[in-house]
Amino acid sequence: MESVLNTTFPVYKEDQVLSHYQLNGSFNYLEEQIRITRTGLIATGIVDGLELEFTNNSVTLKKGVAVTSLGFQIEWREKTFTHIRSLELSKDFLEPILDDDNSLKNILAKSARYQAIKASTELVDDSFTEAKTPLSSAILAGKVVLVLFEMGVKQADQCDANSCDENSANVIITIRPLLISQAEADTTNANQSAQAYFQLTGDPVFIPRFDIPKTALSTRTDVVAAFQKVNSGAVPTAINAALKALYETTKTVFGHLKGFNLLNADRIEPQVSKYKNTDNGQYLYNWLQDLVQAYHEILEVGKAYHRDGVTDQFPFHVLAGPTDNALSNTQYRTGYFPAPPLARDELENFNRLEFLFKRLIHLLNNFDVSKTAIKVTPSMYGNKLLEKKAVPYYYTGEKELSRLWKPKGLPLGYKADQYAPDKNHLVKPLLYDLEAHDFYRIEGHIGTNYQDAIRSIELIREAHRLPFKVIALNAIDIRDRELAINDAEFDYSDLEVDYDIARTRVTKITGKITDWLTDHRADLVPKIMADSAVTNLINLVNSCSNLFTEDLTEFLDNYDDLKTAFDNIHYIYLVHRACIKVTDFQSEDLMDHLDQLNDLVLEDPFTVLFTEARRRYTESVKKTLFSNFYQSHTGIEPLNGTIRGGTFLLVYSDSSILVKTKPPVVKTGSLEATLEIRNYKKALSVTAEDNARFVKQIEKSNPVIKSKQVLLQRDAVIAANPDETKKIQKAAYDQMSEMLAEKLPLEYKFVVTDLWKSLENKLGILDVIPPASTDGIVFADFCLPYICCGEGDAINLVLPTVTVLPQIAISKTAFCANNPEKVEVTLTPSDLEGTFTENITSEVGKYFFKSSATEGDQKISFTSKANQKSNELTVTILPARTIPLELTTKQKANDPRECVLTINNPMAGEQYDVDFGDGTTLKNQTKTTLEHTYPAEAQSYPIKVTATIGTLCPVEGNSKYEVVPLPAPPPQPVFKLDATEFCISNNQPVEIQVDADFKLTAVQNQGNLKFEGNKPVFLPNKQVITQTTVFPLTYKGISLTITIIRPSADFELTNDAENKLIILSPKNATRVIGFLWKWDPQSEFVNRALKEQEKNKELKVPYSIILEMGNIPFSLTVVTELCGKDSVQKRLVANRQLGTFILE
Repeated sequence: MESVLNTTFPVYKEDQVLSHYQLNGSFNYLEEQIRITRTGLIATGIVDGLELEFTNNSVTLKKGVAVTSLGFQIEWREKTFTHIRSLELSKDFLEPILDDDNSLKNILAKSARYQAIKASTELVDDSFTEAKTPLSSAILAGKVVLVLFEMGVKQADQCDANSCDENSANVIITIRPLLISQAEADTTNANQSAQAYFQLTGDPVFIPRFDIPKTALSTRTDVVAAFQKVNSGAVPTAINAALKALYETTKTVFGHLKGFNLLNADRIEPQVSKYKNTDNGQYLYNWLQDLVQAYHEILEVGKAYHRDGVTDQFPFHVLAGPTDNALSNTQYRTGYFPAPPLARDELENFNRLEFLFKRLIHLLNNFDVSKTAIKVTPSMYGNKLLEKKAVPYYYTGEKELSRLWKPKGLPLGYKADQYAPDKNHLVKPLLYDLEAHDFYRIEGHIGTNYQDAIRSIELIREAHRLPFKVIALNAIDIRDRELAINDAEFDYSDLEVDYDIARTRVTKITGKITDWLTDHRADLVPKIMADSAVTNLINLVNSCSNLFTEDLTEFLDNYDDLKTAFDNIHYIYLVHRACIKVTDFQSEDLMDHLDQLNDLVLEDPFTVLFTEARRRYTESVKKTLFSNFYQSHTGIEPLNGTIRGGTFLLVYSDSSILVKTKPPVVKTGSLEATLEIRNYKKALSVTAEDNARFVKQIEKSNPVIKSKQVLLQRDAVIAANPDETKKIQKAAYDQMSEMLAEKLPLEYKFVVTDLWKSLENKLGILDVIPPASTDGIVFADFCLPYICCGEGDAINLVLPTVTVLPQIAISKTAFCANNPEKVEVTLTPSDLEGTFTENITSEVGKYFFKSSATEGDQKISFTSKANQKSNELTVTILPARTIPLELTTKQKANDPRECVLTINNPMAGEQYDVDFGDGTTLKNQTKTTLEHTYPAEAQSYPIKVTATIGTLCPVEGNSKYEVVPLPAPPPQPVFKLDATEFCISNNQPVEIQVDADFKLTAVQNQGNLKFEGNKPVFLPNKQVITQTTVFPLTYKGISLTITIIRPSADFELTNDAENKLIILSPKNATRVIGFLWKWDPQSEFVNRALKEQEKNKELKVPYSIILEMGNIPFSLTVVTELCGKDSVQKRLVANRQLGTFILE
C-alpha cells in the first residue's frame, strides 16, 4: 500500500504547546505505517477463518482474521445469526466531516463507494430486541455476506459553559455482517477483490505410471490395453476437473485470452475416445503428461500472485462468501493475497502466468497424431520445465506454438523446419553441441515397418555418433505355437558336419537301391511288382536325395517333405512285406534292398538335427520377444525417445515367425486311391479272403499319407471325397478366422469371409494363411535407461542387417508436362553432406525437384561425401492434353434457367471439375452431359470445366450461359378485404380492394349486399337485415364472405316435463359472447331459485315457482363481440288448470 498523505511527522520540543494538528499527525503517521506494513509486507484479504455455514434459517460466521485493502484489520469471533434487520449505513461513515488538513480525510473519502448499499440488511441474532425478520431460504437465495469495517467519525457536542475538553471528534469502528444481493455485489465494486487479486490454488494432478503394478505384457493387444488403462477413466476426468477449477479461479484476470474458455470445456475426452484404442495411445499418454506439467507450472508460478495498484479494491470490507450454493464461492469470497516482495517480480510473475496460460490453451486445442518422417531431436529428461525440452511432433499450429513453448527464443522441436527454416541449429540440431541435452526424442516411426524404422534410426544414430542403442522386440505370444524355423536365418555351423555325414550316407544308399531297381525292373515286372509301382518307388527314393541341399539352413525348409517321403517309404515297405507274405512269393534280393531302405528310414538322423536346430532357434527367438524382455529388464518407460546412454525399444507385432495353420491333410479313405495296389491285385491271383487280410495287415501300421508323389492329384482327391473336403474347408476357415480375429478390428471381420470365399473358389483347400494387416508395424516404443544386450547377444539375430545408407523420399512421383511444380525431396539424415542429381536444387537447407515440360522418366539420387549412395527414385513427366476442351450449352426445355452442359471431346479416363459460375461446383464427374438449374436472375454465367486424368495434367475449358428473363406473368385479379365482419350500426363506408379492371357486374352477389353505385363500396348500416347475415361474394374465381352482425335478443320455451322444468333458451345467438337474465318481481323466493343462473345461456325455471307466481316477466340481454347488446322481455304464464305454460 502506498502512503496516502503522511510523508512527514512532527517532532516535539520541551515546553511546547501541542495543537490538535500535531497530535493527529503523530497518531495518523504511526497508524498508517501499521497499515502499510500489513498490506505491503504481510498480506491482505481473509488471512484465516471467516468461513460461512448456513441452513435455511441460520447463518454462522466462523472466527477469523482479515485485512482490508487499506490495511484495516478485522477481528471476528464466531457468531450465529437467525434474523435480519433493515439498516441504513451511518452518515458518519458515508459522509464524514473532517478538517481539510486532517490526514484521515483522504482515507475516509473511499467510503463513498458504499453509498450503493446505504440501505442495507444486517444479520442479527435472537438477542436483538428491535424489529427483525427470521431468516429463510428465500431470504438467503442469491445473497452474499459482506463483513463491513464501518469507520465513522462522530462529532462531539459544543463546549459547555465550563470547559471544551470534550469538544473532539471520535472515530467509531463497528464490524457489521451485511447480507447483500448478488447484483449489489456486482455493481458496488464489492466483489472487485476477486478481479483485482486472485490466489491461484488448485489440487495437483497425478498420472499413474504405465503398467504399474507390473503385468505380463505379451501381445499388441496387451500393450494397447495397458495404455488405455492409464489414458481412460479417472485420469482425463481429474485433468478436466483441474482445468475447470483453474478457469473459475482465474477467469476474471485471464478471461480475455484467446481460447481461454477451452479450459472450461471438455476437450480431453474426445481425444481420449479417438486415440485410446489405437497405436497412438502412447502419444495420448504423453499428451496428458504435457497437460499436467503445464498445469503444475501455472500453479507453481501463481501460488501467491498479487497485482500492483489495487490496494483500494476492498478498502472497508471483505466478502465472506455466498449464502446460496448456486453462486461461486471463488467469485464472492475475498481470497488471501500475500504481499509481493518487489513490484518488478510481481509484474514478471503476471507476464509469466499469461504466457503459461497461452501455452496450456494451445496444447489443449492442438493435439493431433499423423504419420510423418522419422527424426531424432535433442531434448531434456527428468523434472525439467517444458520450455527446456523439445517440442513434440504431435502438436499442430507449430508456428504459434514455437512462440509459446518458451518465453525467450525458439525451441528445438520436430517441426523446427516449419517455424525456423533459416536457423540451422534448430533444423539440424544434431550437427551441433549436444552436451546440454541428455535425452533424444525419436518420433515418426509409429505405424511404419519395424525394419524401415530401424534402418532410418540407425542411419541417423551412426551418422551423428549418438550414444544410444536401438532394439526391436516382437510383441507376439508363441505359447502353444510352432515357430517357422524354415524361414529363419541362423548360424548352425556346428551342426553342418553332422548333416553332411548323414546326407552323404543316405545319398549313397538310396543311389544303390535305385540303381538295383532300375537294373532288375525286368525281373520284378509284372511278376512281383507292377511297372508303375517300380516307377513310383524309384521316384520316391530319388526325391529324398533331391531334397538335400549343401547348406543345413536351406535344408530345414525341406525337412517336412523328407519326413513325408520317409514315412511313405516305410509304408511301401510294409505293403510289400504284407504282399509277399500273403502270396508266398520269394524275392530275397528285393527284400534285402527294401530292408536296407527301411532301416535307413527308421534311423532318420535328420529328425535329430531338425529338433536341435529348432530348439536353438526357439531359444534365440524368445530373447527377442517383448514379453520376455519386458519381464527381465526393469526401468522400461514410454518416453517417446531415450536418454543418453540408454536403449530405445521399438515394439512391433509380427506373426510371420509362426508356422501358418493348415487344414487337416486330405485322406481318401481308400488305400487303392493312394497306391498302385490295384496293379498288385491284377498281377496276383488272390482270393477275397487274402485281400481282406492284406488290407487289414497294412492298416495296422497306421501310416501317414502325405507325399505329393504318392497322393492322387489334389483335384482328383477333392472330387472323389466331397464330404471330407467340406469338413477340411470348414476347419481351415475356423482356424483362419480365429487367427485373424485377434489382430483385425471387428469392423474388418468381413475381410476374413471375403478372403476365404475367394480362395475357396480358386483352390478348394487353403494351404497358406495370409499375414495379419499389422504384421511388422511398430505400434509402441519404450526407453530402457541403460545400454542393453552386448553385440554378441542372440537378440541381434532377429534384427535386420542394417546398411547405413542415405534415404531420399518425395511426396509425388508423377507430374504434368504443362503444369510445372516444385516439390520438396527429403533426405535422411537431413544434415548429411553430399550431392544430388542435377535435377535437384537446394534452397535454405531444403532440396526441391522442379518438374519440366520434357516428357518421360527422370532419376533422382543422392551421394554422400563418404560415397554412400541413396536409394534411387523415378519421377515421370506425363504428357499434357493436346486437344482443347470444348464445351457447349443449351436450354433444356421451356424454362431458360434449365441448362444442359456438354463436353464435346472427352478423353478416356478423364474426370471433370465443373464450376457453373453461380457458386455451384461439382467434383470428379465422369459424365460428359450435365444439367443445372440457374437462379431466376437474368444474367450471363461463366462456366469453367477442368479435366484431369486421375490427379494429373489438368486442362480447362470455358463457356457461358445466358439466363433470359421470363415474360411478365399476366396481372392477377384482386378482390380482398382486411376485415370481413361489421356491425349493423356501422355507418362508415367499407371499400373492397380490387384490381384496375374491376366491374361490379362481374361480382356474383348471392346475398344481395347493397353497394354504393358501381363502386366496390358498401355501408353496413344500410343493409336490410333482421338478424346477423352472411353475404357470399365471388369475383373472377376469388371468394369473399362478408358478415353483418345485428344483435338480436329473443328466447323460446322448452317444457322438460320429466324434470318439471321450463327451459328458456336464446334464439339466433350468433356472435354472442354473454347473456343476462332478469325477472320480476325480485322476490326472495324467485331469487333463491334462479339467482345463480342469471348469466347462463339457458334459464331453468322450476314448475313450482311458476305455479306459485302464476306468471313471471322475464327479460334477456345478449352481448355481442363487436356490436354491443340487445334486450327483449317476455312473460311466462302458467295455466294451473291445464298445467300448460306459454310465453307472451
